[in-house]
Order: sequence, then C-alpha cells, then structure tokens
Amino acid sequence: MFECAQRTADSVSWGTGPLRGSFNPKYNSISTRSVFTVFSHGVLQVNFHWLNDSKATLQFRKKLKDRLEEKAGLHFPPDYERRLVPFQPDEWMGRSAEIIGVLRELIEQGPHEAEAGEGRQQPGPRVAAFPRQRDH
Repeated sequence: MFECAQRTADSVSWGTGPLRGSFNPKYNSISTRSVFTVFSHGVLQVNFHWLNDSKATLQFRKKLKDRLEEKAGLHFPPDYERRLVPFQPDEWMGRSAEIIGVLRELIEQGPHEAEAGEGRQQPGPRVAAFPRQRDH
C-alpha cells in the first residue's frame, strides 16, 4: 500500500502519534484530507468521516464504500459516513490487490461535478500509474 500511495498520491503525510507510525496519502482532486491511513501495526483505516469537502467528495465517499464492499469484500457499519473505519491486517492484507484496484478506478475517474475543486488545490501531475500489486 505504501509503494502504491507513494507513486500515485499528490502527497503522503506521516502521522505524529507517540506509539505507532502511520502514512496518509492525499489526492487533491478528492479531498484536502487523506482517503485512508495505514498504521505501522498493520491497521488500514478508511477515513470516511474526513471526506466531506464537497458534493463530489461525498459522492466519492459513497462510491468508495460501495466498491470496497463489492470488489474487496470489506464490510462497513451503517453510519460509515461519520466514522474512521479500521480494518485489522488479517481483514485487509489478503485483499490489497482489490483495494488498490478500487482506489485506482475511483481516483482515475476523479470528481465530475463543477464544484468539486472549490476550496481545494487542483491535482498535480501523476508521476506513475498504480503499480501491479505484489505480495507484501
């Protein structure tokens, strides 16, 4: 996931927690905040609660949830929109190729509404496409 984020995100920020590290890829065309967080103890957190910048971001959030359920078999609580939803390593690592595929699909689509870019930086050029998933 890190390699993928490093190659595709507009920026990757690092967590500042005292007990564990994390990385947070940001895609400017989607949100000013990170779509997901991966912690050093292996937890993948989908940051639905933060994805509320615009109507286009809200639509992205819904599509992300739907596609992760459909293609990666992940399950989300009914109030997912208000949560930062964590997955333990054994819940997601075996599905990382599917998760990356969903992210690639949605990020390449980008927001389609006119107001999508309001209040946010426009995305910079991508350096590389999502790499094929390797066993990590």
